[in-house]
Amino acid sequence: MIRIGVIIPAITDNLHNEILNGIHKTALASGCDVIVFTTATNGLEFNIQSEIMEGEESVYSLLEKAHIDCILLVSQYFVKDIVRRRITDIIKRLSIPCIDLGGSELGFETVQTSQDRAIYKMTSHVIEKHNCRKLIFLAGFEGNPDSEQRMSGFTASADEHGCTYEIVYGDFWTVRPEELGNEIIQGKREIPDAVICASDIMAVTLCKTLQNGGFVIPDDIIITGYDGHISAISNFPSITTVINSVHELGCIAVIRVLEKIGVKGILPDEYQSSIMYGASCGCVENMTDYQTAALKVQEQISRESNEQLMLEMRINADVITKTIYVESISELIKIVDESAHIINDYKSLHLCIIPDWDGNPETPDVCLTKPFPDKMLCAISKQAWQTGKLFESFNTVDIAPVLSKPHEPVLMYILPLHASSQVFGYCGFVYENAEKFKVSLMLFNFLSAVANGIRTLRHKLYAEYLQKKIEEVSLYDIMTDMLSKKGLL
Repeated sequence: MIRIGVIIPAITDNLHNEILNGIHKTALASGCDVIVFTTATNGLEFNIQSEIMEGEESVYSLLEKAHIDCILLVSQYFVKDIVRRRITDIIKRLSIPCIDLGGSELGFETVQTSQDRAIYKMTSHVIEKHNCRKLIFLAGFEGNPDSEQRMSGFTASADEHGCTYEIVYGDFWTVRPEELGNEIIQGKREIPDAVICASDIMAVTLCKTLQNGGFVIPDDIIITGYDGHISAISNFPSITTVINSVHELGCIAVIRVLEKIGVKGILPDEYQSSIMYGASCGCVENMTDYQTAALKVQEQISRESNEQLMLEMRINADVITKTIYVESISELIKIVDESAHIINDYKSLHLCIIPDWDGNPETPDVCLTKPFPDKMLCAISKQAWQTGKLFESFNTVDIAPVLSKPHEPVLMYILPLHASSQVFGYCGFVYENAEKFKVSLMLFNFLSAVANGIRTLRHKLYAEYLQKKIEEVSLYDIMTDMLSKKGLL
């Protein structure tokens, strides 16, 4: 079965899930496995926890051992350029066909969606339904391909309807929309009827800035966004935005990368982006009722999040305590088997460790510079809520034993198993769909507890080794190097 590798940093945003959802649905329709190489944290360029990030990023070196037919690199979400470059070097050295969803900067072929179509429709909506004639398009970086496509859809609609408009270049982030909002508030810029933003982050920031300055959205100014980000949907007023754009990007990326290896992919139904109409353009009947309902939802979500966090902290503390006192690798894996249910919604779990996890007892803290040998040990392979199968050796090229046997297409997330920079292996989680997976405190602490359990066992082996050495030395007289009285006895 064809394996599509996806390289992406920590999946912490709904847009990450959407792009993976598009990839998985298209791969599933095309009969392919999707193997996602990811981390629990996305390191900053100057991260003070460099040893932790070294352990996290070790998962990408698995590409050098695993069998992957083609790769989708989601480079736009990596914060550290050095990691992007390191991954690029591996892919090029191995000559694996690759599509970069984040552009062509790294030297790979890229793909784009028809972003002008959705923005054309959005602009036509505010003109025709809401009678907007004076428009501003808040673009991304000048020359950015995504921004230019979205801008072309805007100008096409504005020109077609004979509207006056201005292009303001932004940053896809918060700085420029805040400046634009303050310019409007202070009267330095004529008040437009509508501002069409090239991203939801800019739309939300502009909306909040204008509201803080006394403007009422959408009565005074209509604002729209792009991406379908959760911040836009949960904002008050909710932002009218383009949804499924990154989902569509994931779909067409799979089709293109399969073409590179001579395979014809199949697109799922309804894969293209569309518009979600919110209150920021006035498409809500009763704004007062809507505001009350929106605030109640936000309060409830906040309460539930706090309650869930406290529950996760209590459960995590229990698992961490248990792994600290383990006396054998079998006892540690039993804890994994009994507590894996704390990870939500997974179908199966595959904990893969290096066969010589116990290493050299003389150096328990030496970092393993080559964590992935030709063979690995699957310490446990289990279906959710079932007793797992223990200790199975397999070839690293297969990634996990389950992938070496006949199976239906799977979506597997590979995360590193490490204690600081000391790498012991990785863990594969199989999910039914991409919406189910998320990086949580529970997941991060679960993997950390298992890795720390292995490190604890290594230190106990070191203590036993040291005690044995002390006993051996005590059998000889230091001055004469002859057997001591104890040695003679």
